[in-house]
Amino acid sequence: MSSIFTYLRNAYQKEKRYLKEAADIIAEDDRRMLLLTNLIMLLFLIALLFLTPYIIKDWKPTDYHLIFLPVSLLCLGVSYFSYKKKLTGKKVTAICAFYLMASFTCLFLIDTVAAPEKAACFIPIAYVTLFSLFIFPLWFSQGVLIVLETCYIVVVHHIKPVSVAEYDIFISIAGTGCAFAVLHLIMYLRAVAYENQIRYKQLSMLDPLTGIYNRGGGVETINMYIESCNPYTTCTLMILDLNKFKTINDTKGHQSGDAILSCMGDILTREFHRNDIIVRFGGDEFMVLVKHFASGAVVKQKGRDIQNALRRLTAEKIGIEVDCSIGAALAQNTTVDFNNFFRQADEALYRAKEDLDGDRISICQYIEKDTLSAETYPFMRL
Repeated sequence: MSSIFTYLRNAYQKEKRYLKEAADIIAEDDRRMLLLTNLIMLLFLIALLFLTPYIIKDWKPTDYHLIFLPVSLLCLGVSYFSYKKKLTGKKVTAICAFYLMASFTCLFLIDTVAAPEKAACFIPIAYVTLFSLFIFPLWFSQGVLIVLETCYIVVVHHIKPVSVAEYDIFISIAGTGCAFAVLHLIMYLRAVAYENQIRYKQLSMLDPLTGIYNRGGGVETINMYIESCNPYTTCTLMILDLNKFKTINDTKGHQSGDAILSCMGDILTREFHRNDIIVRFGGDEFMVLVKHFASGAVVKQKGRDIQNALRRLTAEKIGIEVDCSIGAALAQNTTVDFNNFFRQADEALYRAKEDLDGDRISICQYIEKDTLSAETYPFMRL
């Protein structure tokens, strides 16, 4: 019994995370599904009205059958509007809910008032199919199902003959049970698929040796951050390069080289905030974007802390003190272009490498329009 509760609790947590984190994806899927469903439903309804008289002798559509046609046209127009306008969030949810209620109302009338002496054929199918088309929270879908089924049972019990009513109530309850199971299964599978998608994406964006972003993943994430902040971006871009790494790697072996890289990844992860973007940019080159912060004095001190930690940790791991050069560019409340930002930080790095007698840390102020030559960037001496 405890394992069942554990499973349900885990499933609820997966659903909650999926609905929260994948809201934009859900809205896009619902918009597309709504338009496609309305189009198919309208074509199916027209075909049904045309073919049924040839299948069922003496059958004629009632007013409730005919009402379904303009209702479907209205729903198709609304769904097309939501698709073209790319509506998101509660607006898409409301339109999907409107479509469901409009369709259920028409099917409800067809299966009850239109032919009270005949057994129902649409409601049980609608329970299983319509709710599974869109992504609603389970409490909403199941709650609406319970309300609809209760209303259906009451109406059928009052207007249909007992023999027909008993049959209709039985198959509607069976349909409700199947709908509950299908809704839970589909939501769980969607949540699991989303988690797997996120996991695979993260793995493709991470460097396997250090556990931080690889070049592609890091650049993509930095660009997303800059685009979200422009034209008032404040941040710091630091590029760190291990000094004489190739020589150490050749003389001490690749295991020692990997140990140095791993040490650098650990130090950067520890020294910076978890929201900052830490990247292994190349073989022995690292990059850090510090969000919402641009202070030359603080960056200088942070660089010294990193250098000291790297010397200490590599001495413990491989018996050699390894140093690094650091170049940084500061952007203060301005429009940032990543290519220019990186180029200016990289120029600062080369200046740091040339400063053999200094602390090998160089900082410059980011220039929004890269019209100056590399030699005229405003470098800071702290």
